[in-house]
Amino acid sequence: MQIATRQKSASNQKQTPRQKTSQAIASDQTYALNLAPNFQPDVDIVVAEGVAAFGVKGSGKSNACARLLEQLSRYPIPYLVPDTKGEFTGLHTIQHASTFVVATANACPSGYEILNERLQVVMDLRTWDSDEGAALAMSQILNEMFAYASTQNPEDCIPCPCILDEAQYWLPQNQVSYLSKDIARELRDAWHVLATRGRSLGLVPSYFTQNISELHKSVMRQCGLYILMRQTLDNDLDRYCEFIHHSKPSQVKNMIRAFPAGHAVVMLPNGEQLKVVFHQRESQHPSNTPTVRALMRRLFPSQPEQASAPEPEPTPITRKPRARKVVVPEQPEVVQSIHAALEHDSDLSPMELAARIGCDLDTAKAARMSYFYGNMAAAQ
Repeated sequence: MQIATRQKSASNQKQTPRQKTSQAIASDQTYALNLAPNFQPDVDIVVAEGVAAFGVKGSGKSNACARLLEQLSRYPIPYLVPDTKGEFTGLHTIQHASTFVVATANACPSGYEILNERLQVVMDLRTWDSDEGAALAMSQILNEMFAYASTQNPEDCIPCPCILDEAQYWLPQNQVSYLSKDIARELRDAWHVLATRGRSLGLVPSYFTQNISELHKSVMRQCGLYILMRQTLDNDLDRYCEFIHHSKPSQVKNMIRAFPAGHAVVMLPNGEQLKVVFHQRESQHPSNTPTVRALMRRLFPSQPEQASAPEPEPTPITRKPRARKVVVPEQPEVVQSIHAALEHDSDLSPMELAARIGCDLDTAKAARMSYFYGNMAAAQ
């Protein structure tokens, strides 16, 4: 009877359809990276596969990178983050499971020390005298890490993510003036070695950059996880469409052009794709855009800000204004994208909308007018 029961149970298990496991949410929350409400992948997937993230200025790319580093800092693993603009030096304000170091030109640990002491290192590249000096230091540390990890027994190797923000600046597709040809090749080769041979040693690179079309293809093709944030240029959007599976590429392009900060399409190693909104970073953000108000507070700290004078009461209009005819352009997808962009920032000008959505100026003007006058009519 017991045998028959087991056979029946086994038969039922065979008939049960196998459920596909999602890589977006880790099965064990102890090892989940809390990046977004619907995107909490297993740390080992991210560390082993590597990340390639893209987004124009203001898309939330650096915030997503900082959030990833904050989550990685919870584990006693080393990492190396060359920091071009000081975006991540504020990570010292959060708790780390291993020693955190801000490396400078005068005090920089070697690749051996990073791995052997499990240091979590942010390289402040602004402290080097030149970009070429920073590039050479970066290359040396990467080569030292690879050389040391290569001498270890496979079971002794530990994961060490190597994450490069502003990757298009250091690994450009074409020749640039601030790096000599030899130094640019040396730096590119160092990252390429990690991408092609470092995975089995625990050294897996990740790249955060503005334009996907500007990053050298040889350094990103090994990444298994892609984060696609807002883009505005057609050549970058065309590259996006090579990754995103959709029957109507034009809809995808319009959606991505209108992405608010923090929104992204994530492509996982198993082929899953999902829209996410990244959590805000918890660490201090030292890289702020200079403003006139900040300068005035610094120059005149004791002087209170003057309150704006009350606006004069408007003279009432005695005659009824003539209703203005609003012409709605015959491009519903474009109009929808422009209206979505205005929902997030109503101050966008027709010229800015035309550049962001990729339409002509007359269409942007008409769609913008229909948005505001349509809202006024609804309010009345």
